[in-house]
Amino acid sequence: MSADTVGGVWTYSIELARALGEQGIEVALATMGGFASPEQRNEARTVATLELYESQYRLPWMDQPWEDVDQAGDWLLKLASHVHPDVIHLNEPVHGSLAWPAPTLAVAHSCVLSWWQSVLGNPAPEQWNSYREKMTAGLNGVDQVVAPSAWMLENVCKFYGVPHGRVIPNGRDGRELRPDAKA
Repeated sequence: MSADTVGGVWTYSIELARALGEQGIEVALATMGGFASPEQRNEARTVATLELYESQYRLPWMDQPWEDVDQAGDWLLKLASHVHPDVIHLNEPVHGSLAWPAPTLAVAHSCVLSWWQSVLGNPAPEQWNSYREKMTAGLNGVDQVVAPSAWMLENVCKFYGVPHGRVIPNGRDGRELRPDAKA
């Protein structure tokens, strides 16, 4: 499973790895975007069936990312040849067009193009054309596309020409949630 260390995908990935581990499934988690924080490493250590592989490769929405994205792809393929996964779970869809050795699923948690259109009210500028092209190739190169909401799936289909996908809403493990008293 690929993930990043800079946002909510980390929490999603750790909780999914924990739930899969409870079913006896081992997860190799390959992170990008920066090394995990000490807190994140400690959290990863609480999942007995998780092996953490870290990198600092830039993510597609970061400045000047494409050399890093390509290098991350090479790293991910080498990692896959090392761990021999049964399924590839990409939380960064841009890598979906690689020659994976197993069935591949990409989760479209969010995207720059839909954000730009929804928040700023107009299409993303030309500087995002490489992002559009690489995301289109990645999302159309996997066996299954998943989005956490119907809205996100509709936008993935609209912006990247994805012909179909599945909505699987994000969930949280309530055992880890501790509400504070009302202020």
